[in-house]
Amino acid sequence: MRAAPGAIEHVRLENERLENQTIAGEPPVGICGSGLLDVVALGMQALVEAEGLEESDLDKVIIAGAFATFIDVKSAITIEMLPNLPVERFTQIENAAGTGARLALISKAERKKADEIARQDNCIELAKIPNFNRKFAKATYL
Repeated sequence: MRAAPGAIEHVRLENERLENQTIAGEPPVGICGSGLLDVVALGMQALVEAEGLEESDLDKVIIAGAFATFIDVKSAITIEMLPNLPVERFTQIENAAGTGARLALISKAERKKADEIARQDNCIELAKIPNFNRKFAKATYL
């Protein structure tokens, strides 16, 4: 919804409890953009925690896709959508998937490089993160 009285503008998870703040302190009637971004920032925190890390342990954060094209990193940090890290640790790649696909199509060496990177990658099942389902359910209850 638009930013109007009753719109949830901030969301925080405090001691396993979802806390929200609405515009003008009115009872919640919907969620506006900044509140939605806070909810997304929560799933990111869960991924970092799943690896036993703190956000400050991240040396580099790569933001890709259309999202990377338009996001202002400083603003996203300010609203806590992205970790509070020095801006220099963030790299924005506009169309990583498309660029990677083109490179793989025209170069065997690039395909090999992509295979090597894929072998180093791991998958984190969100459902296996302790309390993630509860945190997610709380975060999506509006």
